[in-house]
Amino acid sequence: MKTIKMRAGGRLSLIANDPHRWIEARKRVFARHGATDLADVMQILGASATEMGHMMGVSRQAVDQWLESGVPVNRVATIGQIAQAARALRDYFRAERIPQIAREPIPGLDGRTILEVARTEPRRIVELIEQTRSYIAPGA
Repeated sequence: MKTIKMRAGGRLSLIANDPHRWIEARKRVFARHGATDLADVMQILGASATEMGHMMGVSRQAVDQWLESGVPVNRVATIGQIAQAARALRDYFRAERIPQIAREPIPGLDGRTILEVARTEPRRIVELIEQTRSYIAPGA
């Protein structure tokens, strides 16, 4: 029987050329899709599973499950956009300051915090950071 090479978790595996086994192996490889972005967001923003749950409108247990099994398909894009905003913060600010920055009301976000805006308008956070980067003080 013919075999197919498949990379999973950094190692190469051989599986039989059986469509059912191939599909199952593929599901296992991609089962954690979005979990890396979610973990990055939590680490960069210093957010607990409870805070992420509030941000995403789900329970802490759901966030824990997403970290373990992967983010549901209908939430992957949102988590990806939030991760992009969090990484932009990390690229511009000192890591130890980001959790405080994420929890302070910001005038450019209509007095809301980054954590409040992240789910509904993550692109707005990136735009605000870009505006901050390109700011030139009057008379400079």
